[in-house]
This record gives sequence, C-alpha cells and structure tokens, in this order.
Amino acid sequence: MSTETPPVDPVEGSPLPAILAGVAILAVAAFLIFGSGSSEQATEEAPGAKSAQSAMSSDAKASAGGPVRGGVGARATDRAQGRSGTRVNPKLGSPVEGLKLNPSGPPEPPSFDTKEEELAFFEKKLERERQLLDQRARFVKRVEKAKREASSAEERGVAEGRHKIVSDNYAHQEMVVKDLEAKVAGLKG
Repeated sequence: MSTETPPVDPVEGSPLPAILAGVAILAVAAFLIFGSGSSEQATEEAPGAKSAQSAMSSDAKASAGGPVRGGVGARATDRAQGRSGTRVNPKLGSPVEGLKLNPSGPPEPPSFDTKEEELAFFEKKLERERQLLDQRARFVKRVEKAKREASSAEERGVAEGRHKIVSDNYAHQEMVVKDLEAKVAGLKG
C-alpha cells in the first residue's frame, strides 16, 4: 500500500469558471445600474418628464443662481397647514376647545327613588350653575375693562361686540340659576 495521492487534473480543479461567472454577474449589474445612455436622455424620453424636469431646473436656477449639477438643490415647498378639526382619543373623551365652557353636568335621571335624592341632585346642580354664573360675571368684568382700555375705534368695536355676547351669556345663566333656585325651594317645601 502506498500513501501517495494521485495527481490532481489541472482542468478539473481550476477556479477559472467561477471567476468568469463572477465577472459576468458584475458586468450585468454594472450595465443595469449605470445603463447605456445618459440620465438626461432617459428623462427626456420618459412621458411627462419635460414638465417635471423644467420645474426642477427652474427651482434650481432660481435658488442657486444657475443649474445645479450634483448634490441637492432647493425645491419649492408647500406652506405648513394646521389640522382642520380636533382629534379625539376615545380613552380621554371629548377635547376641550378653547375657553368654551362645558355647562352640561350629569344627565337628569327620569325618576328619583326618594325626595331626598331629588333634592340632593338639584342642590348639586344648583351649586354647579352658580359656579358657572360666577365665571360669567368675571368674563363680563374682563370685557368691560377691555372696552374701557381700547385704544382704537376698531378695538372698541371688537370689545363692544364681545361685551354683548358675554352679557347675553351672563343673563341666560342668571335665568338658569333663578329657575333652579325656585325648583330647590319648591322641593324643600
């Protein structure tokens, strides 16, 4: 028995086919990436590319003082726009909109079990409505102060318009409180 290994056939173990296959793959990838024509020629041949290209070139010429070759040129942008409405998270409930008061308290039940429950409900509602009346009174004072301190005729006109609205709201809230006071007095007997 001999420990000699037979000689390797040079054609059988040659790396040449693997090298040729790799070169061919790289050549195809380079052709696909870089293409055969220039990018300007490809964009001119594409449908609708004339208007897009002219828009890009006018933006670049206007901002940089000439055509931009390479890099990123300035582009026209849209103005920032706010949301048209509020977004509501269902877990948090309805959003607060500005200084709008939320006069809606708990809904009135259709019937009460006892007279004491009814009296307690309307006393609590009366307390809440009185708090809203106090807020409305503060708003009236603020608007009157703004009306006194208005420096121009336009500011006075705006303040007078606001004063009318705030005064009407105060008068309405006064009526609500008077009605509830009469109801509570009737329940107390």
